Amino acid sequence: MALAFLAYTLANNGGFMHFNYHVHLAEAFLQGKLYLLNPPAWLTELAWYQGRPYVYYGPLPSVLLLPLVAIFHESLNLARICTVLGAINVGLVWRLLERLGCSTKTTAWLTAVFAVGSVQFWVSSYGNTWLFAQLCANCFLLTGALEVLGKRRGWLIGLVLGSAVLSREACLLAIPCYLILLNLPRWRFPSSAGFFVGLSAWGLAAAWYNWARFGNPLDNGYLYANQALWHPPHGSFSLHYLITMLPAYFWRGPTFVPHPPFALLTDHGLSLFWTTPVFLLLFPAANAILQGRAVREATAEASKDETVDSGARPTPHRYQPYRDRTVAVAAWSSLLPMAGLYLLYFWDGWRQFGARYSLDYTPFILIILGLYLKNNPTRCFQLLAVAAFLVNLWGIAYWRLSGW
Repeated sequence: MALAFLAYTLANNGGFMHFNYHVHLAEAFLQGKLYLLNPPAWLTELAWYQGRPYVYYGPLPSVLLLPLVAIFHESLNLARICTVLGAINVGLVWRLLERLGCSTKTTAWLTAVFAVGSVQFWVSSYGNTWLFAQLCANCFLLTGALEVLGKRRGWLIGLVLGSAVLSREACLLAIPCYLILLNLPRWRFPSSAGFFVGLSAWGLAAAWYNWARFGNPLDNGYLYANQALWHPPHGSFSLHYLITMLPAYFWRGPTFVPHPPFALLTDHGLSLFWTTPVFLLLFPAANAILQGRAVREATAEASKDETVDSGARPTPHRYQPYRDRTVAVAAWSSLLPMAGLYLLYFWDGWRQFGARYSLDYTPFILIILGLYLKNNPTRCFQLLAVAAFLVNLWGIAYWRLSGW
């Protein structure tokens, strides 16, 4: 975690982040207002209603900033907060992989991939308001995953997931994963009821927040800004957008030229598999699930050697393979709808190094790969991980040298 913080701090240019909607909203909250008072001219993504400018992003990141904004007010540099929160998320990933029963070697490699071999690196070091919200959502999703694989207190998992949703609405699609794991290996009605009570508590808070601003508990102001600013031709979500979103997430790479710097980026960034080639292992991991398992195949002798050499935790009894497979299926049950949602969305994130929306479902990718590589990382994985490190180091340098 400390190393991740150091990497993010070094990658940050030290400048003040002016795209800080959540800081201004926290300032408004401290003054008893739900709308911004005299927002600066560069904050253009606002929902104007009855002559007042509202922030239509989830409010919880602003709530988290209240103590700091009360001290530093609008001088608070959101980019610095993101370096800290990004490092905290790296620590949560390490704990999550340990809780899955991954070997020490697998835990170290996958945590490093998340920290400096994925879009997490750029998000944590650049740190504008949208990225801060994603880091908040990731923090809550990872915390919820730790709880559902630990004590499994339903009410707490519901509250944590609700916090993620109030940071990024797409996190609502994480419900299947947590609900499946909460009831593993059998239905636990009290815990499930507590889960929905905790989730509903935040739902009621969000409904009141919407009603107080727009007179409608189901209206978060998104369409006021979305239609006014972007005018999406087929609405916010449509199958029409697949033609641009499939390459954006699967194969969009740099433009190669025969002169320095030899590879160029647009401000739409790289696809998921260019940014983190390790994620290509999702395909054999999915095949393993289809074959009724979650962990990659290995001979009994090799598995024994790996356990001794890498610190893997031995399988305690016959329930373990069923548990691993169910956890992997649960992760897929949220990964697929979340990824699918963004494939149908009209916007790819823009002004980014990698497909930043993919960070919302990266915790589920890590669960799947953690189980697939549970006992020991393969040579192929290690080579892909090194490639991911190099790509992201190049991307961070390119981003900064380009003055973005």
